[in-house]
Amino acid sequence: MKSKKILNVLKSGFFITLGMVLASIGWAAFIIPCKISGGGITGLSTLFYFATDIPVGYTVFVVNIVLVVLAIKTLGPRFGVGSVLGIIVFSAGLVLFQKLFSKPIIESNPFLSSIIGGVLSGFGTAIAFMYGGSGGGLDIIALIVSKYRNISPGRVIFYANMVIIASTYFLTHNVESVVYSYVVMVVS
Repeated sequence: MKSKKILNVLKSGFFITLGMVLASIGWAAFIIPCKISGGGITGLSTLFYFATDIPVGYTVFVVNIVLVVLAIKTLGPRFGVGSVLGIIVFSAGLVLFQKLFSKPIIESNPFLSSIIGGVLSGFGTAIAFMYGGSGGGLDIIALIVSKYRNISPGRVIFYANMVIIASTYFLTHNVESVVYSYVVMVVS
């Protein structure tokens, strides 16, 4: 019985790690190098990177650790074990892969990059979710807001993503980057 429980924990850890590696490749290899932001805390961290050159993974990690601490205080101590693993793997993957993929893999077609990046990000995140993990981010904020307000988590995430992506224009001064960022959000 105990060995089965350990095996399940290892299996979950493996799939959370796999999912977050795929998601970080989607962002670092396809989305970020094309000056596309996407949504969520990663999109916000990407905008911060465009403004400061601080690698996305560092900002994602710091913001998510603060959010996890808030979530544990607000939602209870059971929250966060799978998310902490996901946040660590996703943040480390972003730092590593952003160094490896400093130029766009598909330079001539940012639309295709937004599709591929969105698919990898969404697929990787879905795998992590299926095994009890996540990359943190807006999910945490949405759960906290919905606990105190009569607003669904999906609505919180949707509106926050719309604002984050619209903000892309102020850093890139490029309408195409905004449109491609919305493509990333829809595809993922």
